[in-house]
Amino acid sequence: MDRNMPGTAVLVSATDSRGSAGNLTTFVEASRPAFLDTTATGLRSFEVAGAPTNGSFLACTLTQTNGVEINLAVTNTLNGTTLDQMVQALLSRINTDPRLQGGDGVSGQDEVADPSGSPVDFNLVANSSGWNAAELRSSLSGTFLITPTATAPLEDNLADLRPRDHLYVKAGMTNLTVTFAFDSGQVANGFHELTAVAYEGSHVRTQTRVSQTLVISNAPLAATFTTLVGGSNTALEATLRFKVAANTNNVASIELFSTGGSLGTLPGPSPATFSVAASFLGIGLHPFYALVTGTDGVQYQTETKWIRILGNNASFMLSLTGPPPNLSWPAIAGRSYDLLSTTNLLGPFQFITTVIPTNSTGQLTDTNSAASQRFYRLRTSN
Repeated sequence: MDRNMPGTAVLVSATDSRGSAGNLTTFVEASRPAFLDTTATGLRSFEVAGAPTNGSFLACTLTQTNGVEINLAVTNTLNGTTLDQMVQALLSRINTDPRLQGGDGVSGQDEVADPSGSPVDFNLVANSSGWNAAELRSSLSGTFLITPTATAPLEDNLADLRPRDHLYVKAGMTNLTVTFAFDSGQVANGFHELTAVAYEGSHVRTQTRVSQTLVISNAPLAATFTTLVGGSNTALEATLRFKVAANTNNVASIELFSTGGSLGTLPGPSPATFSVAASFLGIGLHPFYALVTGTDGVQYQTETKWIRILGNNASFMLSLTGPPPNLSWPAIAGRSYDLLSTTNLLGPFQFITTVIPTNSTGQLTDTNSAASQRFYRLRTSN
């Protein structure tokens, strides 16, 4: 409660006494070893009601934390002026006064007028976060019904301005060993990931997890899953290609899956080749796997391959070895690259060829180079 004491200087500890039950499952714990200082800004809400007449006025008195008093006012001199317009005029004066633009100043915000025109509500908000900045004092006066009228700091949200910490009452075992029964006959043969999720007793969202990949082999059916075009990073403009080959010709169907579900099914026999436009899935990280179904109904699920689809091009490093000149670079599969060269840096670079890598490495050997000195430039195609 001491405004001059930073939260980081207030230490917090919590202990619980050991009970006599067979299972001790309730504990208390502080979320942090010290209080956390606020990032909120102080505010004070005002309400003005009434109808302006000629000569009506609104005045605001602000006393900064250094004791400087600032008085701002607006007076109505026109017939037909609304209360909303008068409040906006006062807030404009507050928000443009150079004495109030610094960290020890204030701004008028959140002005809302009732559909009938009265009352009008608004907030005065400190320019800086923290409890000390909220000590700027304010009052509002005028020829209207004003709430509140007393002079007070910007502490309507005082609970948000004070440092805070949390004490958690936690329930659960300190150590818990569990066993799950898993019937592998209820899922396809092949690759599967099992994940166990443990919830801590302070909140249902406080959790951890552990995963394990296993291969189920309840039948001889198996298959390989190969990426023909596509790498760990693949261009959005590319067309991904996959090959699925089973270890038998007794295949009824082969189905490819990724984000969103099935991407298509091809009838047997094996092998099957799938083509998928990367733009169909969009930018991001996507899983790919295939499900092979035999003529006897037995199924096999392949391993999962993760491919990140990229939009805008990223920079890359070009390596050169030889002779003959062999260029290599970390590529984005499916992206088009142009190779240019010259024997004189003062002259223009001439286009040689275009390369579209099928995986994450781009390579090109210039077998036509006869010059003793040649310079190369590699760029993504326009």
